[in-house]
Amino acid sequence: MSWPNWSTAIVAGVVILVTWARLREQKSAPVPVPAPPPIDPAAKRKLAADLRNAGYFSYVESERLTEVFAAAEEGDLYDESIGRVFNADAEDLAEGSVERFLGEVKPALERCGVAIDTVSQEVEAEKSDRQGYSVTVNGERHVIYSHDEAVDKPDATWDLAPRRTFQLINALLQNAGSAERMYMLNGGNDCFAWLLTKEQYNILTATPALKERDKPVSC
Repeated sequence: MSWPNWSTAIVAGVVILVTWARLREQKSAPVPVPAPPPIDPAAKRKLAADLRNAGYFSYVESERLTEVFAAAEEGDLYDESIGRVFNADAEDLAEGSVERFLGEVKPALERCGVAIDTVSQEVEAEKSDRQGYSVTVNGERHVIYSHDEAVDKPDATWDLAPRRTFQLINALLQNAGSAERMYMLNGGNDCFAWLLTKEQYNILTATPALKERDKPVSC
């Protein structure tokens, strides 16, 4: 091959390598994910107003109502003074804190007409380090998770414990004739209990002012 042909071949090779490198870089570069649109402040204000009309703030002390409602219009629906949202860490519940949790929500349940006279719990150690767990409220035993459930799917206890605790509470609310029910917010170590009427639940699940992860879930 003559010298000019060698020169042409080298240039062509460099062009190919540069083109290949650029294509590879384009393929490996992450595809940008568009940020979700910001929530319309008007939607937040409407949500707060709808919840107010549905009695969401009925447990707030009168001297704090204006302050709490103003915060709700900005998106804070979880203030402790509202009396509806309670920490319900799924890991803690699965490891034996249901009795303690019932004590924490007892004042809120009493407002709904629920009487909790006695609470005890039992951990059943059988043939395994994983254990069954039950709670007895007012003489009625409720299984939080069985020994078999803990052995077969130990990771599932984090889901079973809050769900069955809330189901237990909802049975008490129903028997007391209350319109309130306990719903789940988030899960795992960020799990919370949310005490709501059906109307409030429907408002919260339908609103565009909340992201899906910030909406209550029925148990």
